[in-house]
Amino acid sequence: MDRSMLAYLPPALRGYREFQAIAAGQQALFSALWQEADQALDNQFLDTAGPWGVARWEELLGIQPKGTETLEERRFRVKARVSEQLPFTLAVLRRQLESLCGPGAAQAELQGYTLRVRLALSAGSRLQEAAALLERTAPAHLVIDLDLKRNPHRLLAGLTHGELAAYTQENLRNEVISHAESDDLL
Repeated sequence: MDRSMLAYLPPALRGYREFQAIAAGQQALFSALWQEADQALDNQFLDTAGPWGVARWEELLGIQPKGTETLEERRFRVKARVSEQLPFTLAVLRRQLESLCGPGAAQAELQGYTLRVRLALSAGSRLQEAAALLERTAPAHLVIDLDLKRNPHRLLAGLTHGELAAYTQENLRNEVISHAESDDLL
């Protein structure tokens, strides 16, 4: 924010060189203080928190940041932990996975005592965080079956041999093929 120290003086004193010099000398100090006050307020909210604010949230929640994570990825992990609710229903779990992985990128179903969760390949970077969420929130008697949804044959059937030759078998199974037809998750 642009705040001039001279503007805080009464109009009768603003014209004096001595007061102008004093205001100019203090301007840098007060600008830094205002910036720090704004950052302290920003650190109170996850959407605007800086590195110090995110680190504080991580400390409070017991999250160990990875050295390769960006500030946005760290902020996302904190948001995921804060949004957890216990006890939960399958509908709440689906909402949590959706907020974690994105709309339509995760599906969960209960099959007897097995909680089957499939994430879209595009949400593959969130697999570890989804596993941690399930370990913390799923009832202990359930077996957790968490995996990425692989590319099925019918998704790749429309591609020509020339298009398929650009990929290895591992790529075809485990990577998002952008020009293949879309498919449902399960």
